[in-house]
Amino acid sequence: MLQTVPHLLLALIAGYVVTVVLLLILTIALTTTRRGFVMKDGKLTRGYAIVLALFWVISSLVGVYVAEALRGSWTGWKIATGLATFLIVLLWAGAGNVQTDYETGIQTSMSQYGVPAAAAAYINDAVSKPVDYADYQNSANNAPAVSTITIKWDAAAADEVKLERIITQKWLAMFPEGQEAWTEFRRTGYPKLFPVVTNSSGGTIDTKIQVRRLAYPQSEATINPEGEKGGIQLLGGPDNGGTRLWWDVDKGNF
Repeated sequence: MLQTVPHLLLALIAGYVVTVVLLLILTIALTTTRRGFVMKDGKLTRGYAIVLALFWVISSLVGVYVAEALRGSWTGWKIATGLATFLIVLLWAGAGNVQTDYETGIQTSMSQYGVPAAAAAYINDAVSKPVDYADYQNSANNAPAVSTITIKWDAAAADEVKLERIITQKWLAMFPEGQEAWTEFRRTGYPKLFPVVTNSSGGTIDTKIQVRRLAYPQSEATINPEGEKGGIQLLGGPDNGGTRLWWDVDKGNF
């Protein structure tokens, strides 16, 4: 049988080698795309810390699973968990200043779109707010602005206001990635969006909170009826656009 400690160390080292490569790829991605915003508990880039730490956890566990399968104990899991926790603490502590990260995200996004010179004035704009919607073809569709959020960072603002400010800018920066933008809206409730004028859902979808998911297609009932049945049971609600997914929790952000 393989020696416990040497085998475990080799497994962990192999996992960390893979991690280094993954971290390099992730670093390049974070510095060359517009995803300059990740939000968790009111702190920008805390999400980056979690993502980075997860790469360590995943790569460590790959090696640990192999080691544990061969020697049949959970010591390796405990070691990997301890290392991952330590790394999360280190990454979390060095995540940076919220305002700096918020402004850096905006600057990065505007640089990507070729307008870096406009970033400074935009970041310091404490006046501009969302405007009313005007339908010049049919005034019946006109609607007042649903938010008064401004752009400039305000350290004294309440956490909920900070979250709205961050997610609103994140939503803008993610264009045209509609799927991710929709997910952020459902996850946080921001940005505040105009509701539909006519709700044709027959009462299955709340006009205020809007569509929460897509119903299973008819083909699923035909080719995978048992799977569809199980999925609907796990939903905890009817198979329609008004039922929230498990991560779309109906409660406050803080």
